[in-house]
Amino acid sequence: MKKVSLGKTDLKVTRIAYGCWRLAGTWNKNEVSPAAIENGRKAVKTALDSGITFFDHADIYCDGVAESIFGGFLKENPGIRPQIQIATKCGIRWAGDP
Repeated sequence: MKKVSLGKTDLKVTRIAYGCWRLAGTWNKNEVSPAAIENGRKAVKTALDSGITFFDHADIYCDGVAESIFGGFLKENPGIRPQIQIATKCGIRWAGDP
């Protein structure tokens, strides 16, 4: 997959970033099933197999469960981390949350 410069930096990322907000299959962390976790891991592998190495995360994605699924995949595949780039953001809150 073609890589491009990220903004005005020297960092090269794939033209397509994989948005990880649905890795858990739901927004509600109480609805996450073992099958959904396995599907999330398969999705990460499929993205990598397709040449995507740029992944988008946020702590709000299923209240951190999506990041845990991704982290579990990286733990099981430690050689992957040096080959990928992760964009993330934090501080996004639901209405009424402190």
